[in-house]
Amino acid sequence: AAEREGQGAGAQRAWALLAALLGDAAAGPPRADASLLPQMIALDQAALDRIAELPEIRALDELRAAAELEVEAAERWWVPQFQLGAGWTGVDSGGGRADGYALGLLVEIPLFDLDEDDRLRAQAELRRLRAVRDLRVAGIHGEVEARAAELMRLRDAAALFREDAAERSADLIRMAETAYAADELSVIELLDAYRGARDDELTALELEFAARVAALRLELLLGGTPP
Repeated sequence: AAEREGQGAGAQRAWALLAALLGDAAAGPPRADASLLPQMIALDQAALDRIAELPEIRALDELRAAAELEVEAAERWWVPQFQLGAGWTGVDSGGGRADGYALGLLVEIPLFDLDEDDRLRAQAELRRLRAVRDLRVAGIHGEVEARAAELMRLRDAAALFREDAAERSADLIRMAETAYAADELSVIELLDAYRGARDDELTALELEFAARVAALRLELLLGGTPP
């Protein structure tokens, strides 16, 4: 009981600090209303498609789009340049002077790619950003698969241990209580049986907690809301 109260006080203090940072100090700590053991997160196509919506991937997509525009602009070196001029002018001749408006059009037709260096640099930057983006997506996919495998192992281990520990602890306590009632067991030995059952319960909770943390990390990696 003392240990439980100590853990509760620590949790209450942690929540008070968090609530103060969030500006919601009046709210109380949430209470768990479900099993600590998480459900398995399905890695279907919809879940994997969420990777493309991650902020870092979207940022890389924006950089890639900008680089594509740079390449497109650099590849337009052959487009003729037009200059239009207009104004008032006058022309002297032997018979007098003629004044009037003049309109001129100058067309510059490029024969050589003078911006080839810029174009090559833009193309190289575009290839680099594509490679960075593809490499990061592949890395996230690999990490997702590893997290999913970790979650499955932890869930299976936690479920198996709790099933075995529950049956084992129940049998142990029942035999200990029967033996104690028949004066075949001392109170210390009875307490040891209760302590063993408690230790099994704590171990089961630790395994379930580890599985819950793995589920949280996987869900956050996919950019979703933690379960």
